[in-house]
Order: sequence, then C-alpha cells, then structure tokens
Amino acid sequence: MDRSAAHRPGLRKLVLQFLVTAATIITFVPAQAEEKTAENAYNHVWTPLQSGTIDAIIANVGGKILLLSDLQRAVTVASRGQAALLPTGKIQGQSVSSQQVAELFDKLIEQSLLELKVEEMGLEVTESELDQEIAKFLESRNITRGDFLSMLEQEGETEASHRSEFKRQLETQRFIGRAIRPLVSVSDEEVKSFALSQATNDKKPQQTAEEKYVLRSLLISGRSSDPQGALKVKSVQKALNSGSPFEEVVKIYSDAADAQESGGLLEPKLPSTLPPELVKALEGAAEGKVVGPLEIGSTTFFFQLVSREKSSISQTSEKIDLEKWKQRLLEVKFAERLQSYLDAERDKVNVEKRPIRFH
Repeated sequence: MDRSAAHRPGLRKLVLQFLVTAATIITFVPAQAEEKTAENAYNHVWTPLQSGTIDAIIANVGGKILLLSDLQRAVTVASRGQAALLPTGKIQGQSVSSQQVAELFDKLIEQSLLELKVEEMGLEVTESELDQEIAKFLESRNITRGDFLSMLEQEGETEASHRSEFKRQLETQRFIGRAIRPLVSVSDEEVKSFALSQATNDKKPQQTAEEKYVLRSLLISGRSSDPQGALKVKSVQKALNSGSPFEEVVKIYSDAADAQESGGLLEPKLPSTLPPELVKALEGAAEGKVVGPLEIGSTTFFFQLVSREKSSISQTSEKIDLEKWKQRLLEVKFAERLQSYLDAERDKVNVEKRPIRFH
C-alpha cells in the first residue's frame, strides 16, 4: 500500500481541522525572532510602515509582541495562499477583504491575550505532552510521521511551526476546559429551541417521515371500470353507506388472502412508502375516514385511516439529532463566553496597536 504524502491529499485538511478551536480562535504561530521583546515596544511611537519594510512590531499585548510577519502569515494561511499582505497594508489578491484582514489582526491579539492567561494559570503543554498528543492525533487518522512531514514540506511549512500550532491549540483547549466550560450549560428546552430555530433558518421542511399511517385495506381484484370490479365497488360503497364497520366490510368483500384473519389491518406505513394518490387523499384526514375507490395499477382499493403514530425509528433519530444540536449549541455558548472573557481581559491589559489601513 502506497502511504506517501502524495496519495494523502486530505492530510493538510485534517491538520487544519485539528488546529481550529470551538471558539474560532485563529491559531497562527507568531514568527520567532530576536527582536520580539516587550521593552522596545512600550511607549513606542507608531509610524506608518514603508513598502521596503522587512518586518516590524505591529502590536504589544501585555508584553507579548506581534510582528508584521505574523499577520502576513495569517493572511496567507486564511486565503490558502491566494492573497498576500504588503507592509503598507495593501492586500494582493482578491480572496480576502480589508475587513477580514482587520479581523485577523484582532484575532491574533485575542490569541495573545489567551496565551497570557495560559501562562498565568500554569496550563502550558510540555514538550513530552506535545509529543504524545501529536502521536495520538496521527495514529487516530492512520497517518505516518513520514506522510506528515512530506505534506508539510509540500506546503512550505516546517515541523517546528506546526508543533507550535499544536501546542497552542492544546493550551487553548486546556484553558477552555478550566475557565470556560464550567460556566456553560444548556437545558433540554434550550437545545430543542435552538434546533427548531436552526431548522427554520435553514428553511428545512418538517420531516413527515416521523409520522406513520396505520391503515386497513380492502382489495378488489381488477379495475373499478371493469364490469365485475364495478359491481363489487358498488357493493362495498352500499355497505359502508349503511354504516357497516370497515373491518367487517373488508372480511366480506376483500380479495386479499388474509382478509378474514387480519380484517385488512396493515403494518404502520411511512408516507414515503405509500402511493402518492393515497398520501394525497389522506392529507388532513380524520381517523376513521375511508378513502376510495383508488386504482393502483390494475387493482382497486379502499383504505381506512385507523390512526397516526410516531415512528420508533424517527424517535431514535430525534434523540441522536438532539445530542448533535446540544453539541452545536455548546460550541456556540463556548464561543460567546470565551469572546466575552477575552473582551473583559482586553480592557485590563495594556494593548498597543500600530495603526494600519488595510486596502
């Protein structure tokens, strides 16, 4: 079996999926550079960057420094290599807008705030722990280390940069588990309301498959237009009009082999499994209503709607769906709570930004 990276096109996607948190925090790794010190950033006079600038400090977040190269890399990754950010703030390529680049800048600042809290709470991931988590991730995806390194090389990335991204992601997860998760809970009613609102927003129709029809069937061999068939149809209609119970009429007139024993009672049927003309005739029908004669193929039928019942299969699916919607709602709540937390922290921390007009 060929396990080369060239035959594993989904590897990059898998890695990126692992690196995205439920709170949509952008986990791009700041470039490591000697000039990234807090001392020369405080009280800095922020001046516009020139076109020939190689790199420069663009923000100081409580002593953590962000470089122009950090934001440039974030733009490149977010656009999948289709856009580039120049030192002047000009965006080359049409795949990202100036607003999106500004949002990336803010996300990098929020990530720095998060790093400060991780350090403050002692949640750093050790190199040994990082090795174990990366190994578990690759094993769970059936990816060899060789495949992983080959794909990184094809993407122009280094193992060191992705180790840093994994580390940052794991620390973010630890922080959410420690500081955010205990603050978030959802009730069953909230989950149901959320699921219904999302279904409405997505314009998804109600699933009629949740309901099954319980029917009795009276089968007449032949068409109602045939002499013999027409005669039997009239007899059935006369018996029904006289008030005879449908079950008894079935036992007298139905040509089905089990009519005497079953009285025409059928197993509960999903609407999707019934002839369209019968489903249409049953729409809005009250229990006990008889519809017919209906010609289906070369056979004539009368049906009685005995009752409607919930499909046990649909009830199981509903439980599964509710669990799915619960996880989605929790993700939304985590994101909201984390954003609220970071907004509050931003007010407490000295954050300095270089004014850059993205265009």
